[in-house]
Amino acid sequence: MAGFSVTVDGQSLFTVVFGVGMGLTIQTYVVALQNAIPRPELGVATATNQFCRQIGGALAVAAFGTLLATRLGTELARRSVHGVSPQTLLRSPEAATRLSPSVVHDVHAALAGALQWVFLATLPLAVAAVVVSLLLREHPLRMDSHVEMPIEVTGAG
Repeated sequence: MAGFSVTVDGQSLFTVVFGVGMGLTIQTYVVALQNAIPRPELGVATATNQFCRQIGGALAVAAFGTLLATRLGTELARRSVHGVSPQTLLRSPEAATRLSPSVVHDVHAALAGALQWVFLATLPLAVAAVVVSLLLREHPLRMDSHVEMPIEVTGAG
């Protein structure tokens, strides 16, 4: 990581590209899922998909938050910033306003270094997602609509 440096504009660009990529693919996956499932099970499949995404997101936030806090402690120590708690900085960024300007600069550099590790940790997940996407079987889209499908009517009585 010593030779790898990204500006704030570069990090912002990476974040935008990542967010747009996620936003554009999520709906595609939902449509592909709904197309592959029999019509009576659409609600269950869609809810299960959403549930799994929520659980995955919660686990990812926990794992990457832990990585960020751990790496921030390491980066602060590497820059000889002592007496500053990574957890306090992550919980309350205003805590940095009570520090001297040189220490604040080192804290910003440490946070940037820690965030680089978090982004690098997501790389294997992104590669795995692309590989799994390429392995999905292609199903032609349905051409019928639930409106056009016959409705079974049972007689009362």
